[in-house]
Amino acid sequence: MPSAIAIRHRVAAASLLAGLVVTAPGIPVAGAAPSPVPPPEVASSAGAAGSADIGARSSEAAAATSEVTADVLTTAALVTDITGDTATRDAALNRLPEPRRTELLQALEVMDSPVPAPDFTDPSTHIVVPGNALPADGTVHPTLANRLAVAEELAARHPAAPVVLTGGRTEHGHVEAEAMRDWLVARGMPEDRIIVEDRSWSTVSNARNTHALVPEPTSLVVVTSESHLRRAVVDFTLAYGPAVTVTGAAAPDEPPVGPGGDGDRTALYQDVLMWYLLPDHVLADGLPPLFGPGIARPFQAPAG
Repeated sequence: MPSAIAIRHRVAAASLLAGLVVTAPGIPVAGAAPSPVPPPEVASSAGAAGSADIGARSSEAAAATSEVTADVLTTAALVTDITGDTATRDAALNRLPEPRRTELLQALEVMDSPVPAPDFTDPSTHIVVPGNALPADGTVHPTLANRLAVAEELAARHPAAPVVLTGGRTEHGHVEAEAMRDWLVARGMPEDRIIVEDRSWSTVSNARNTHALVPEPTSLVVVTSESHLRRAVVDFTLAYGPAVTVTGAAAPDEPPVGPGGDGDRTALYQDVLMWYLLPDHVLADGLPPLFGPGIARPFQAPAG
């Protein structure tokens, strides 16, 4: 298992290399001369000398570095999208292997498009509600209650749609998804209609863990706060892939915030980088408590 320091180094290295990769051989930069191609006789001579040994070592090196190369190209594409350098962004995207290239193109498209309205035409549609922390007493606060009220209304209009509640253990030992379930059941929703995902620690892990728990839907309606909606739709799009339709329903923030602005877009880029750069076990369960004492992991019993 990689250490937290190793993970941070990987993320930092990819971010730093993004500034170099745009001038690396094979990635054209607008206005730059193409990289020279060796003459055929040089290539032939190089291939004839110890080709078997070189080929074996090259295969091993390619396998060892392909993931890092994809990470660097992903970071380069996102950084240059932020800066508006579309030529270099597209060059990095074109070098990405599949399926990452298609996934990243879709994520960028979702980031720049209006969030689609809820669509229940697909009979596999699930309603998904991400958690939003809990106060120390474990009660559902107004912003989260607004999300649940919107989900409750949609569920009443579409009685065949299962309801997925996703959110892990808080620093005070309460589980977001369980508190949300209790809120809905107290208002009359049958408990057997509800699916509880109780490990998540972030929006990215909400998406990752929901897909791991409920992989079969080909349509999702994500219900969350207005300021959080686009970010959640992007993350669930990454988790479920291009073949799944992800739509959204906005609930009011309390107090009102409105749609996410520049800060929300920064979070979008961060989430996409996290999706690809962090190991899967970190996406699922988070890091050890590096950012403060007493933070229980989703799989641990509450402290004390």
